[in-house]
Amino acid sequence: MNKYLKLFSGTLMGVMLSTSAFAAADYAVVLKTLSNPFWVDMKKGIEDEAKTLGVSVDIFASPSEGDFQSQLQLFEDLSNKNYKGIAFAPLSSVNLVMPVAKAWKKGIFLVNLDEKIDMDNLKKAGGNVEAFVTTDNVAVGAKGAEFIIDKLGAEGGE
Repeated sequence: MNKYLKLFSGTLMGVMLSTSAFAAADYAVVLKTLSNPFWVDMKKGIEDEAKTLGVSVDIFASPSEGDFQSQLQLFEDLSNKNYKGIAFAPLSSVNLVMPVAKAWKKGIFLVNLDEKIDMDNLKKAGGNVEAFVTTDNVAVGAKGAEFIIDKLGAEGGE
C-alpha cells in the first residue's frame, strides 16, 4: 500500500477516535466502491489501523461509483444503528446531504472522506461534519510528474 493511503487511513482513524469515547467505540466507514483498487487499499489501511488501535470498524461500499441510490440507502441504514461515528466518501457532493444532516442531528460523529460534501446545503439542512480528510491531488500529480521527468531525463526519453 502506498504511503499516501497509509497516511490517509491513519489520519481517518485518528480523527474518528479523537471525536468520541475510546472504550465502547463502534465505527462504520462507507467507501465509494470496492471495485476500484484505490478503495480496496483504503479498506485494508483502515482495517490495519483499526487493528493496531484495538478499535472495531465495519466497512461498507457501494457496488459501483455510479450507484447513488445504494450508497444513500446504505448510509441511512447505518445511521439507524448504534455507531458512534461514521466516516463516508460520498459518490457526489450532494447525494448524502440529507442523511448526513439527519445523522448529525442524532449526535453521530461524522468524518467526510475524499470528495467534499456540499457544506452549504449540509448546514442549511442542519448538519455538519467533524472533519474532512482528503489527499491533495494536485501535489500528488506534481510528484508523479517529477518522477516521470526524473526517469525520462531532460531529453524526454525515447
